[in-house]
Amino acid sequence: MAVLTQLVKGMLRLLSAPYVLVTLEGTIMHADNGFAELVGRQPDELVGSAIADLVALPESAVLDQIFLFSSTLEWVAARWQLQKRDGTQQDFPCRGLLLTRASADVPALICVSLDERLQFQLLNRSLQAERVVWQQANFDVLTKLPNRQMFQYRLEQEVFASARNQRSFALLFIDLDEFKDINDTIGHEQGDVLLKEAALRIAECVRKTDLVARLGGDEFTVLLSQVRDTSVAHEVAAKILDVLVQPFNLTAQPSYVSASIGIACYPEDGAAPSELLRHADQAMYAAKGAGRNRCVRFDRDMAQKSSSRVQLAGELRRALSEGQFSLVYQPIVDLATG
Repeated sequence: MAVLTQLVKGMLRLLSAPYVLVTLEGTIMHADNGFAELVGRQPDELVGSAIADLVALPESAVLDQIFLFSSTLEWVAARWQLQKRDGTQQDFPCRGLLLTRASADVPALICVSLDERLQFQLLNRSLQAERVVWQQANFDVLTKLPNRQMFQYRLEQEVFASARNQRSFALLFIDLDEFKDINDTIGHEQGDVLLKEAALRIAECVRKTDLVARLGGDEFTVLLSQVRDTSVAHEVAAKILDVLVQPFNLTAQPSYVSASIGIACYPEDGAAPSELLRHADQAMYAAKGAGRNRCVRFDRDMAQKSSSRVQLAGELRRALSEGQFSLVYQPIVDLATG
């Protein structure tokens, strides 16, 4: 059994209704006697098992609900049909909440069969300070989107879930074109306004189960979960390109940007999170090189070209430091005058 933090232990003591504590990968960390009775098992027996094995839904659907629970710091309502040991089902209307540090620095979800508003208020108070710290560490202050740290965590989750369920997903790497010119022309304050508006426009192009994050500067990423056909990624990218070229009314004169988008798909374009992100980034630069305001799907030639450029740059630096270059002057001679 995971060692729960003192904060979480104290919070759990407030509960009188059945509850279960689940990792973001869907593994049960802790269950009380009430929840165990609902499924006809002992609490210790449940620890380490998959919550999906107890819910009358496909595993992918359960993991999607967990993703929704963990995408916000608010309570999210759900209704599960629990599978009992005797084969019957038990209705389990519940609310789920992300616990940012359930055990050490490990986040988890608590799903509570609870309707009493007072107990929810008590739980919210006990978690308030913890949630503020979590928000600051994992969400971008300007756009309120998940930041690089949260995105990388989500990407690892998506790889884990997709590998387990043999499904695909797509990663979009978005970089705004001409954004530096906007900053230089009308100032960083208005540039920030543009970034916030761009974030809203991108988010409107995806589903609730997808993730939009800001990596930093004018770079955004989108995780499109359960993409069966890569054409879906291109369709979403086309929507994003379309909304971003619309004018931004920041001053008396509208401002314009476009975007370059790189696409990498799991597992064809990479099986590791870092590899997928790197390949989506390379595809984004290919889109810029092809004229900007477009999306490009990663291919293996991009990786080879990128590797060759890095190798060439390293060799040139080494040659300079070792004095391998010599400057030769070529005289210019007028043939008529000598």
